[in-house]
Amino acid sequence: MSTSLKQLFLRAALVLGLIGSSVAAHAQANRIQGRIVAAQVSGTVTALNRADNTSTALAAGVEIKQNYVVTTGANSSAVLVFSNGASLLVAEDTVLSIDEFLQEPFSGENVVAESKAEPSTSTTKLNVVRGELVANVKKLNRDKGSKFEVLTPIGAAGVRGTVFRIVVRADANGQVTFSLATSEGEVLLSGLDGTNIPVEAGKEVTVDFHGTVDENGNISIGMVRLSGSAAKDLSGDAKSAIVNSISAVETALENLTLTLSPDTETVQSAVDPNNPNTNQNQNQNDDINERPNSPIR
Repeated sequence: MSTSLKQLFLRAALVLGLIGSSVAAHAQANRIQGRIVAAQVSGTVTALNRADNTSTALAAGVEIKQNYVVTTGANSSAVLVFSNGASLLVAEDTVLSIDEFLQEPFSGENVVAESKAEPSTSTTKLNVVRGELVANVKKLNRDKGSKFEVLTPIGAAGVRGTVFRIVVRADANGQVTFSLATSEGEVLLSGLDGTNIPVEAGKEVTVDFHGTVDENGNISIGMVRLSGSAAKDLSGDAKSAIVNSISAVETALENLTLTLSPDTETVQSAVDPNNPNTNQNQNQNDDINERPNSPIR
């Protein structure tokens, strides 16, 4: 390639790069608070609004936003549906902080059960203080600046549109177990020690370490060296938990008639009283790879 052609190519690439950056910056500037609706609630679940420090019991059909902390009690759980199409099952004894959820306004309905990709760009940042979370994240508009990140005590998990499970548990002696399992897509785990581990579909990484647990169950730890390279297959426990969670989310979405559109004044939602919630702990033995027609996959 001649020098002049190289220069022309580099200039064109630079212009395209600037255009892409401009589009992403414009989308981010237009983002407003996205909407989150509880599609299913079982047992004792509370939602703390950090803006005014008020706490309320979470119920099906109730809307929350960013800066809320969702806490589930023993034998309790909640299915949360985000206006970007993501759905989360928050398992028992879990503290989930929704640190940020912003989305570019869009018109019309986003039918979560049928959507394959988010309807507009969004930024999501969650923090699993302790407990268990199973998530289904739709394909993100990453080229336009969309991000979905889950913070944990040992680092951040960057999601690229996938189904995954995160568990953070500690006992009274401060022994902490962390695990990240991916059943679809890929999650990039960035550890506190600077290690980046891509956790691909069908893989799992588990870390055991010591930390301190305060009276509220919050975990504090120092630097941790990640062990394992996400090379092993999904454990039976992880596979079963993901299958059960997907089934619970599917049931919750069937029970909820939902219009999620950030540019409207209210979220129209209603839970079908004739279709009772299904316990997410029901026995499910089918394989995670044998659900091709699942409406949230």
